Amino acid sequence: DTALSRREQGFDSPWARQLLDFAPPPATDGPAMPTIPIYYINRTARTDRRALIESQMAALGLSAERVEATEGDAVPAAVRERFCDTRRVNFLTPAAAACTTSHLHLWRRLVDEDVPWALILEDDAVLSPLLPAFLAGFSSDVFDIVRLETILRNARVLPERLTVGPIKLRPFRSVTAGSAAYMISRRAMVHLLNPARLDQLYDRAFDLVLYRHFAEPARDLDVVMTDPGLAVQLDKAERTDRSEGDVYLKRDVVHEPSRLLRLRRRLQVMRLGWSNGVDHLAHLPRGLTKRMIPFAGDLSAYRKPKL
Repeated sequence: DTALSRREQGFDSPWARQLLDFAPPPATDGPAMPTIPIYYINRTARTDRRALIESQMAALGLSAERVEATEGDAVPAAVRERFCDTRRVNFLTPAAAACTTSHLHLWRRLVDEDVPWALILEDDAVLSPLLPAFLAGFSSDVFDIVRLETILRNARVLPERLTVGPIKLRPFRSVTAGSAAYMISRRAMVHLLNPARLDQLYDRAFDLVLYRHFAEPARDLDVVMTDPGLAVQLDKAERTDRSEGDVYLKRDVVHEPSRLLRLRRRLQVMRLGWSNGVDHLAHLPRGLTKRMIPFAGDLSAYRKPKL
């Protein structure tokens, strides 16, 4: 377990030797204002996760604004009726619809405030000590979304297009789960908030929409990920009540799928697999490889001994 943990966390990677030179010293004069504003989405009931994020912000010398998450019963009725119906080929739980709505509400506010870039966190993000220096050093008018999160599994990535200290920014083609930590430009928010894309944004879980590169609405966006990852979801580090999520807990009414609906779902899986395969082959000549993206930090404090 120790060897696996070290490999997952990137302790044996070349970038780890650059960490002390790249990471800024601990803040001594209170939290510093980040060059890119930081927001974290948090349900009122999850005081445990609010404490997790705020303690990390203080330790990193950063500040972040708390954004109230949308509750499942506060999702507009029209959205619930249309997208939470289990008779659909794709459907969301009310909690999953609330997750999408929380992000969209924040995007709308940031567009109205003319914020050029924002770092958006969910309240179960475990953050890397390299994050402050990365935010200070990042500058790009090219990218639309920068995924900071790793799921500690293999991802299909392309050669890096930019480096910030030891952090490489790589395009990636995996449909990767997780929306706990990402940077997004105003241009991307305007694109995604187009009313014509509403159906696409609620078509499936928020992260699978945001990072499905070969389909709308993300197909026209320039999306990269950090290597190593600068965040990981808490459930990758510990299994406790604090890491337990809310997204898949409750559905309004569950309908037994008809034979026709089951067939339509199978056909959709086949279509998506075909599209993904074509996309994979198209990017092989561009240097597409499969590699595990480590986390740029130490998760040992979160590891719980097995009972």
